[in-house]
Amino acid sequence: MNRRIFALASLLLASCAHQPMTTPSTPGGRAAVGNWGVDLAMMDKSVKPGEDFFAYTNGNWLKTAVIPADRSYAGVNYELNKQNEDRLKAIMAEIGKSPDASLTPEGRKLRNLFAAFTDIAAIEAHAMAPAEADLKMVAGLTTKQQIAEAMSDPALQLDGPFGAYIGSDDKSPTAYALRLYQSGLGLPDRDYYLRNDKEIVETRAAYTKYLTTMLEFAGVADAGKRASAVFSLEAKMRRLTGRPPTGAMRIRRTI
Repeated sequence: MNRRIFALASLLLASCAHQPMTTPSTPGGRAAVGNWGVDLAMMDKSVKPGEDFFAYTNGNWLKTAVIPADRSYAGVNYELNKQNEDRLKAIMAEIGKSPDASLTPEGRKLRNLFAAFTDIAAIEAHAMAPAEADLKMVAGLTTKQQIAEAMSDPALQLDGPFGAYIGSDDKSPTAYALRLYQSGLGLPDRDYYLRNDKEIVETRAAYTKYLTTMLEFAGVADAGKRASAVFSLEAKMRRLTGRPPTGAMRIRRTI
């Protein structure tokens, strides 16, 4: 999903560079965010910061915060993402009603990509057919060497024990760095795999059920058994490290 959104945003930027677009504004043209700074009213000063700094700084917000039914989180990032989504929808609505001749090549690409992405009927009709060749290839991997090669194939973009992305080098602003991080885990942090709190145990069970469902969608035999094996591997990976290991390798110097 993130890769598709990135592609959509990239095309959108290219289209906007050649074609004027309008975006929604707040009433009166005021900034939607309002005043900048720390909202002290969201703090819970009854909590000692040395005991629980998160509750101290966010406690009053947590007492009233509600996670929207269609989201997995709430907070300022949600507000910003929602605003961007609304703006993208407005831009797509404008492109969708524009005559084909008035669109730039980038605008037509963006319109067609969005139309394909939202054509639920076609997506459901094709089911897993577009991924069958890749799934068959993955199912045929038999050695660790083959698995490692598949994980590193940029065309497949498979998840694995480690992930990587290219970003600015923190120690050298004129260079890019290849950043490595722990990947391949479906639960948020180490405690979800090791602790036995009632809520965490329930979350693990729900996650294993989710893994089973996804494997069934992919047509994998013995989905329940395979899901348990996947979870066991993730738990083993989490026991080996307390926090995701990260690192950076400078790969290219630029201006």
